[in-house]
Amino acid sequence: MGSSSHLPGRVVWIAAAAATALSLAVPSAASGSSGATGVAVPRSSEGIRQSRPVGMQVAAGPFSGHLGITGDGLGTLSDTGTLTVKIHDPDSTILSALLYVKTNNYATASQIGFEGETVPLTFVPGDSPSCCPGFYPTYRADVTSIVAATVGSGSGTFLMDVDESVTGLGSDLVDGEALYVVYDDASLPSREIYLMEGGVTSLTPEPVDVSLLSPYAGGRAKMSIGISFSTEECPPVGSQYTIVTVQGNVVSDCAGGFEDGAFANGALLTVGGYGDDFANPAQSGADDEKYDIAPSLTVGDTTIDLTFENPSGDDSTFVLAIAVTMPVTRDGARANAGVFG
Repeated sequence: MGSSSHLPGRVVWIAAAAATALSLAVPSAASGSSGATGVAVPRSSEGIRQSRPVGMQVAAGPFSGHLGITGDGLGTLSDTGTLTVKIHDPDSTILSALLYVKTNNYATASQIGFEGETVPLTFVPGDSPSCCPGFYPTYRADVTSIVAATVGSGSGTFLMDVDESVTGLGSDLVDGEALYVVYDDASLPSREIYLMEGGVTSLTPEPVDVSLLSPYAGGRAKMSIGISFSTEECPPVGSQYTIVTVQGNVVSDCAGGFEDGAFANGALLTVGGYGDDFANPAQSGADDEKYDIAPSLTVGDTTIDLTFENPSGDDSTFVLAIAVTMPVTRDGARANAGVFG
């Protein structure tokens, strides 16, 4: 896909002709562009300075039991859209539903429209581009009661309405939303679910460690991540992508892009969720931000050790979810049921 030279709001890394170091081109942000090419990049009024990594924190849980988790993402330039929730079986109980909102260009938001209601947003700490702390904030809303009311005792897919105009921001300043829903379902296998939030933005591999409730026993293990402000699809042609490792093994060398949005500011979002593929990407192959991580785990592991490396230093991995299913002796297909839609 295209590179940052065509996209307002991207950090552009340029090589100095007489130096080996990389430098940031930081134009005025007042006009939203850097001249005739229309390139705008994160700008800090205080000059370029190193951000202070915050990384990921526990968002909810961890959860243990007969559980399902569904996820989806939305990037739109029309202010309105839908997020899909998929519930595997009827009479399930919604345990947690968290809605994430990503803005850019330092835009702040205190509320958003969800299922016809105005819901308050809470700021979630996370990493920032080294040039510009606070450039793309992450916000969260607890929408558990709203999702529970919509789902009721039903099953199948449910479309949740989102209205970004309620933020009061222009559509180019809201990159999109992610929704993760954890639910209790007695017919699903026993599993543990971990949900982390924040933001990982690092030129070098930044660790995120997930401590397990019980040692890994050899069952299915799946992971979903959400990334904003990224332009690269596979194979990458520039630097706006993320390399993801699990237990030291590369599970993706090209995470990122805008599968849930569009190649434009205000829609740069991708979330591993409903309708996406679990197949781990081949070297520079397709990537849906949704991974089978079991091949990287060893029976007895007590921690899942992740790293995230973003060569441009300005994409934001802002949420991740992991579902570890206890080993099952029959109905292998059921072991994958109810995980990320």
